[in-house]
Amino acid sequence: MAVRSAGRGVRLGILFLLAAVVAAGVAAVPASAAPTPTTLTAKAQASTIVYGKKTVITGTLATAEDPPLPVGGQWVDVYYGLSASGPWNLLAQVTTDAAQYATGQYAAAVVPTQHTWYYFGFAGTGAYAAIPSNIIDIQVRPALGKPNTPRTVRHGTKFTVWGTLKPHFTAGARTVKVKVYRMNSHRKWVWYKTVAAKNYDYRTFTKYKVSLKLTRSGTYRFRAITLATASWAAGKSVSSRWLTVR
Repeated sequence: MAVRSAGRGVRLGILFLLAAVVAAGVAAVPASAAPTPTTLTAKAQASTIVYGKKTVITGTLATAEDPPLPVGGQWVDVYYGLSASGPWNLLAQVTTDAAQYATGQYAAAVVPTQHTWYYFGFAGTGAYAAIPSNIIDIQVRPALGKPNTPRTVRHGTKFTVWGTLKPHFTAGARTVKVKVYRMNSHRKWVWYKTVAAKNYDYRTFTKYKVSLKLTRSGTYRFRAITLATASWAAGKSVSSRWLTVR
């Protein structure tokens, strides 16, 4: 009995010793390091563009340290939405090229077709923590063609001013206003009046057109404009050629 008891005590002592050794070994293994916190900032090359044009948005990924260190060579997602709160859609995944690697800068060319919001998202790795960027927006101006006019008209005679409007807007609406300028005696262009033009379907886009009658002789020119809306930035065309009213 004593022997058994003694033998049992020895066995228990050995087990306790082994457990202590195992526990000490586990404690000696360092815990996995947490991913380094990061920052991701976004900006646009141009915050307002004309319909059909492109711009470049960039995101810079860096460590959240002082000083921050750029993080290149990762994959960063580009998201877009039609409001500042989404819903968000994945547009592209981008990475740095050789020239941008040391700067941590990621770039994507975008062609928004109306007011659009963007942000970059980094999903993270074992070494670097995930982070979204700030949200940026790019506004789009309708593309307004230069107003077309005759070269000369008689005063009191009706004539037409017209031009193109892209993309397609509702036919019959009055999206475009035409500003009329007259040259004064000091050879300065001064505003004369503003008239609303009417939309007409034209190919895959729109034509704006308005009939005018000017009763004062002189030299005139015209510019088309659109007002800002929730979807569109205010737009303007270049000035028309000069019109002489005799």
